[in-house]
Amino acid sequence: MANYCWNWVIIEGNEDTLKKIQSKIDKGIKEGEGYLTKVADLLLDENRHEHNVESLYDAYGTRWWDIDRNEIQGDDLILNGSSAWSPPNILMQKISDKYQVKVTIEFEEFGNDFGGSETYVNGVMTEEINMSYREWMYFQEPEYAVQNLIEDLEDCPDWFEDLDDLEKSLHYMTKEDKEEIKEVYLKQLNTIQNGN
Repeated sequence: MANYCWNWVIIEGNEDTLKKIQSKIDKGIKEGEGYLTKVADLLLDENRHEHNVESLYDAYGTRWWDIDRNEIQGDDLILNGSSAWSPPNILMQKISDKYQVKVTIEFEEFGNDFGGSETYVNGVMTEEINMSYREWMYFQEPEYAVQNLIEDLEDCPDWFEDLDDLEKSLHYMTKEDKEEIKEVYLKQLNTIQNGN
């Protein structure tokens, strides 16, 4: 079973180019029964559809991508969906190069503990951010990330070996957020030790 990597993509370009990309994605999903290889074949004018699973990672960054959204909004084509273990970042770079567009992909994967984004302009990477999953969550939405970690600690405080381990893992947070999380952690440990 795959670890699901969640992906959000914004492709910026002129209306005709975006409609062409959108149409090829729709056609590839329909004809390929949702398989990434058919979508990529149509987008890149290639024929990798028969290639083995390992070559798909090298060609696209992942072996499948379930595209849930394919929608034009203004000057942007917005895509999102889950992929297997890793983002389709190589495919995004190839789309950026072939269609001479700007592509930004954001991704996160809890099981393999990573999150980040990459931006390509005309096929050239112009920005790359990679960090742990929780750090990425905090980078995106600090309040949500803090609340999420607090809930996790309330359910399972032994995710961390001790207070030092917890503090080291929070290196990216503000002092106030760290203190709030440490307080919950110590309270949960105290509850467990006292059998309440």
